[in-house]
Amino acid sequence: MTAKAYFNELILIDKQIYAKLEEIDRLNDLAAKCTSTLMATPGGGNGSLEDTIARIVDYKREVNADIDKLVGMKRERRGVIEQLPNKEHRLILTKRYICGHRWEKIAVDLDCDIRNVYYMHGKALQETEKILQSV
Repeated sequence: MTAKAYFNELILIDKQIYAKLEEIDRLNDLAAKCTSTLMATPGGGNGSLEDTIARIVDYKREVNADIDKLVGMKRERRGVIEQLPNKEHRLILTKRYICGHRWEKIAVDLDCDIRNVYYMHGKALQETEKILQSV
């Protein structure tokens, strides 16, 4: 696995978690609409709302497990980043992959041109490749 793929796993999992959280919000909204409809209906519901809520709770557990996995992966990758000798390289990789910042924000934070950030990022990945190969 390349250093870039190694770090991009974090971005992918992070996006998957946010997608699942959006889905949970949508399901909660639907369940709330169902609840208000059932409350307005004489005689209540037939138990399907409880099933829906149970599925939402299960989905939340799945998201929590994903978050735990992401935290562990970030901890591992942070350990690799800390082995880099160049502090600017460490900062760029941390801001990009651990914090999830966009390239433009990293360039502003470092007070440099975005092309320079891309260049330093490439050098940081090369250094990371050496570390990953030695493990």
